[in-house]
Amino acid sequence: MAGSDAGTDATHATEAERQRAARKTARDAALARAAAAEEEAAAAQRERDEADARIRAALQRAAAARKEAPLPSDEEDALEDDDESPALDARRALLMHEAQTLLHLDA
Repeated sequence: MAGSDAGTDATHATEAERQRAARKTARDAALARAAAAEEEAAAAQRERDEADARIRAALQRAAAARKEAPLPSDEEDALEDDDESPALDARRALLMHEAQTLLHLDA
């Protein structure tokens, strides 16, 4: 009977080792998937940051170009009477709304 117990113990030990190895393999696979998902998220964040930078640069170029553009004579007359015309205020508001919309598309 002692030999039978030794064989059973060895079988249990081997089975326990197999279960530990299976758990380790499953854990390693899960950690690898988590690392891949984290890298994918980091890449997406980099793309988003680059898109935000391109949007800001484009808006800055647009603002600079707008400042360089001469006003038509009828708007110049209106601006002499009033520093801020309603048409320019509406235009700025619309551009700000568009910029916010573009920035929130990636959010």
